[in-house]
Amino acid sequence: MNFDCGNINTENMSYSQKLAAIIARMHKLKFGKKLTGVSEIEFKIMSAISRISKSGDVKVSDIARYLELSAPAVSRTMKILEGKEYIERHSDKHDRRNTFVKLTTNGEEQLKAWMKEFEEFSEAVFARLGYEKSNQLLEDLETFVKASKEEMKAREEAKK
Repeated sequence: MNFDCGNINTENMSYSQKLAAIIARMHKLKFGKKLTGVSEIEFKIMSAISRISKSGDVKVSDIARYLELSAPAVSRTMKILEGKEYIERHSDKHDRRNTFVKLTTNGEEQLKAWMKEFEEFSEAVFARLGYEKSNQLLEDLETFVKASKEEMKAREEAKK
């Protein structure tokens, strides 16, 4: 199968080369820039805070673990979000080493607007694909992620 990768002929490419080309093209879509006033990482962190907070207080380390990012990267982005008044931080009264984070009312409203925007865009794309292709794509992506995690784990264990 030949993939549309711009002017690149993918006919003689390996699977990994085709995957890299498709990921690069997906990245070039820069959907995060289509969301008003937020970067992709800001959107991801705010979404993570929203999801994790359903289980209780949210620490920077929880967000970093959830998104598989470094704590310093999360902290840097959180300073920006604080400046935009989308989040607020407060220290644990019992253990000052722990800092908790929550969305402000403004942050919750903004996240809802972005989520609506993202959902409308995604649903329009899935409508273009149709029901069968959409379901197959999602199943295949889930299978790919699972296989990737298994391979990473196997390689880590082989190093031991």
